Amino acid sequence: MQGCLISAFLSYSLGVIAATFLELGVVLPLYLALALLSLFLKSRRMFLLLILCMALGSVRYELTLPTPLPEGWTRLEGVVQEVKEDEEDRWASYDLKTDLGLIRVFGKAGARPGDKVAVEGMMEIPRGATNPGQFDYRAYLLRQGIANVLDARGAPEILERGVPWSPIALRELIRDRVRRALSTGGALERPDIVLGVVMGDRGLLDEHTEDVFARAGVNHILAVSGLHVGYVVLAVSLLTGGERRALPVLIAVLAVYAFVTGLRPSVVRASLMTVLAIAGRAAGRQTDGLSFLAASGLLLLLLRPALLFEASFQYSFAATAGILLLYDPVTRWVGRGRLGGALAVTLAAGLAVLPLNAYYYHMLSLVSPVANLVIVPLMGVVVLVGLATAVVGSVVYLSPLLKVANAFTGILCRLSEFLAEVFTSLPLSSVIVGTPNPLTILAYYTLLVPLLWPGLLRTRLVLLLAASLVVWGVVLYPPPDPGVIFLDVGQGDAAVIETPGGKYVLIDGGTERAGESVVLPYLLHRGVRVLDLVIVTHTHDDHAAGVIEVLKKIPAREIWVGGTADLPGHTVIRPRPGHVLQLEPRVVLTVLGPVGSLPASENDRSLVVRLDMGGMSVLFTGDIEGEGEKALLTHAAALDADVLKAPHHGSANSARVDFLRAVEPAVVVISVGEDNKHGLPADLFLRRIEGIPLYRTDRHGAIRVRPSRDGLVVRTMLGGIVEKLEAR
Repeated sequence: MQGCLISAFLSYSLGVIAATFLELGVVLPLYLALALLSLFLKSRRMFLLLILCMALGSVRYELTLPTPLPEGWTRLEGVVQEVKEDEEDRWASYDLKTDLGLIRVFGKAGARPGDKVAVEGMMEIPRGATNPGQFDYRAYLLRQGIANVLDARGAPEILERGVPWSPIALRELIRDRVRRALSTGGALERPDIVLGVVMGDRGLLDEHTEDVFARAGVNHILAVSGLHVGYVVLAVSLLTGGERRALPVLIAVLAVYAFVTGLRPSVVRASLMTVLAIAGRAAGRQTDGLSFLAASGLLLLLLRPALLFEASFQYSFAATAGILLLYDPVTRWVGRGRLGGALAVTLAAGLAVLPLNAYYYHMLSLVSPVANLVIVPLMGVVVLVGLATAVVGSVVYLSPLLKVANAFTGILCRLSEFLAEVFTSLPLSSVIVGTPNPLTILAYYTLLVPLLWPGLLRTRLVLLLAASLVVWGVVLYPPPDPGVIFLDVGQGDAAVIETPGGKYVLIDGGTERAGESVVLPYLLHRGVRVLDLVIVTHTHDDHAAGVIEVLKKIPAREIWVGGTADLPGHTVIRPRPGHVLQLEPRVVLTVLGPVGSLPASENDRSLVVRLDMGGMSVLFTGDIEGEGEKALLTHAAALDADVLKAPHHGSANSARVDFLRAVEPAVVVISVGEDNKHGLPADLFLRRIEGIPLYRTDRHGAIRVRPSRDGLVVRTMLGGIVEKLEAR
């Protein structure tokens, strides 16, 4: 039975994965061919069952994918589901359940879950990731069953207030009561953390708290997980006097808790495993954790196949599988007993989710085992007291009692955060790694095999493991990809230079939001721990603000600034024309402008820098316009470049004829926002560069240009364009 459930779960999951790469018209005939081949095998029944599970996974995934609706102005009516509000701006996003499907709406606040509303606005298909390492919002919504977003105009029209005892309204009522109960108190309370660990409501958590818990390797405690279910089970068992008596009550309590916390995969998984285990013991049957894990996973994926690609699902199942499989082997190394057992659980779960940490957070915490031993027990008390406070405070609002309870949990939360800060302040507490590729992950899990079967170390498999270790060490960090990538930061500028020797230079960082959501994720995706040089061409926010966000996480060895730009708290250099920096052999940066006395315009004060790398030259122009270009023409010979980063996003007053004649580019790249309010690039600019290959971040996403033996290679994130051009 154990083998059947695990095989069915893995086969179904493989079928879901296959459906993301191949159309059903391709994958189903493939399954049919495999089924025919299995008829010649001895274990044909088992193979046919596995193939059937794979086919079921592919079909279920395809059937649950939403179909995009036409874009354009539309009016929708539906029932409001989840709501996220910004109280200061009276702005909200909410999911609207309509006859056409589930739609994500962005607009003014005013509706509550369960309300029937009407909204008007522009229906759009959300844009996917346009940069490497960027969060793919379109894919995320598709996994939630949403294919369209609506940019609403005005507040929603309330057609009918939600029925007070409807499931959606009832859940929101309970959550509101819990929020009020856990937010009652004074200066010592920490409702931001307590609401996260009790209800999974992380909306109040600030960036610092999430970052410090993540670097300490204890960020899992900030989300509702199996740990919380364990405390619920403990409380119910103590109150009812044993597992068998508790089972009916436990099923009801866990169902309510899963419902109120939003049916999160980790809670549903832990609840299902708990109920199955207790029911099995009550029936006198031998319990098997892996079978229960596979059964709960299969049930969840039957309902929502796309859960397989959710981080919460992967973390929950990987950590649980790690504990079930690796706990005993790890205890052989750390010993048993309370301390050894606790450390073994932490190490077993940590070993299992290590590739996930590298993939999603681009970071490995080296203090995680010890930090978990210290912080998790403290936060466990927070969970237990928080759950009790939530239950009592939701039924009877006793302000003095709630203040005392919240002050107590607040002190523990502050202590936990302080300890996390202590751990992260230690040298080498965490290390940034690039996004691991599938080969890296496969090699890593191969290395765990000797923990499960120590006898294999004395067989020839040790050679395979050694080879895997070598491969893992080679590909742990992304291999160098020398060249320049122009990131799609909307209406702004950001480019990253990567040298053959693995050095990195950041030239501008876009807006503050772009720095957080585009530039920093890209650098972490590449495994960048330190920037060798940062250049801020001038002070405008669409160039400089994102740099500030990047420097909060990744330090820079040297910073150049142009115009009136300044970076408080950082030592900066204001290089003059003629300043040369040789990063590596055949990799040189030369400052060309601004020339002469500083122009009146901040745009024309932009630093102009030329890169020479392995036979390729790139001219970075900031936001210079006519006056700045004219000044540079006094040294026209130095302007000659293969790649021109279009000045000032392709405005009408940039890239004059004389300037283009001096540069004579083989490629022009424009960093510009989609449907921007400035109407850039200007028609006049486009006429001036007619005949020169043009790439635009608003249409092509990130654009990578690298040198090759006989010229340049241009690759784009959108459209999959790969073009080889001759260098001049």
